[in-house]
Amino acid sequence: MGHNAGMLPAYGFKLALTRVIEPTGGPGVEVATLEDAARFMGHMRPWRQTRPHWDYVAELVLVAATTGEEAPAIMTLS
Repeated sequence: MGHNAGMLPAYGFKLALTRVIEPTGGPGVEVATLEDAARFMGHMRPWRQTRPHWDYVAELVLVAATTGEEAPAIMTLS
């Protein structure tokens, strides 16, 4: 097995969402790819990350990245 065994393909998080999301909490922020969505969630405050709907969103992002299917515009990030 190589050192990348079990890792997602490099393109996984580069997939574009079906529409660009503009979160209401930041100036000029746009979420256009799965990578952007993952980064956005990673920068949220801990109390916000613990909300159940963000667990669901994180799951959707991972599923889309691993299946290679078109990533849906998950929800309005706010």
